[in-house]
Amino acid sequence: MTSDGYNLSNDSGGGFLTGTGDQMNTDPMLGPLQDNGGLTFTHALSTGSPAINAGDPNFTPPPTTISAALVTRAS
Repeated sequence: MTSDGYNLSNDSGGGFLTGTGDQMNTDPMLGPLQDNGGLTFTHALSTGSPAINAGDPNFTPPPTTISAALVTRAS
């Protein structure tokens, strides 16, 4: 198993977390499991959490909308 990086683990990660940005033996500082909006309960990040802004700086999220100009239709 190979890490793609930017993982956060509160233990040693079993020796697998060796990618760029991986943080081992780190308290993620999560809030309680609760309704933070959405369909399921989640743990929100607490102020000062090392997970805040710790993701891949080169990540580009997919578009949230698709332009009609990009859709090709069969004729």
